[in-house]
Amino acid sequence: RLTEREGRLTESLTQYQAVVNDTPELLEASLGILRTGRALGHFHHVRQALDQARQHAPYAPALYQEELLLALE
Repeated sequence: RLTEREGRLTESLTQYQAVVNDTPELLEASLGILRTGRALGHFHHVRQALDQARQHAPYAPALYQEELLLALE
């Protein structure tokens, strides 16, 4: 999250993806991909992360929020 706060979004996205690859059930990492990918305009990453996160936490309120934000883009 530090790289995200420092504005190094591409590096942050790469780090979140590495965490999700190692621990796909970790919702916080998926949310990091969703938020960082949306900020960068990488909507293919956002859609993939959303689909993967839904497999592990299908009813998580944060995922509904991210899905609505994606629909508004």
